[in-house]
Amino acid sequence: MQFLFKKFIFFCLVGGIGVIIETFSFNILLISGLIFSKSKVIALFISITFVFFTNRRLTFLAHDLKITPQILKFLLVYSFAILVNFLISLLVKFYLGGGILESNLASFVGIVCALPISFFGSNFWVFKDK
Repeated sequence: MQFLFKKFIFFCLVGGIGVIIETFSFNILLISGLIFSKSKVIALFISITFVFFTNRRLTFLAHDLKITPQILKFLLVYSFAILVNFLISLLVKFYLGGGILESNLASFVGIVCALPISFFGSNFWVFKDK
């Protein structure tokens, strides 16, 4: 259980960097005039690409396993996590209203809600050592 906790902490650190990447990308796109939903989708893609390769190599030490099955499983887990992230972000933005601060808060709430899905899916399925 302690090892799982350490993995979770490292996963969160990698995810925190992913959040910074996502937030930075999101704001650049939003400020440049792209609409909220497109900005969010593109920023998510940039972030999860970083998260996949970093978690594969550093968090789960799964870089010696075949990458193709990992990518497919990762895409399934993260598709669901992204859907949750995106829908919750839209819902929160709907209730908070427009504006950069409100959009960022909505984006952050979506990220936090998707965290358990991505961690447990990654740990117990995507990067699971056979």
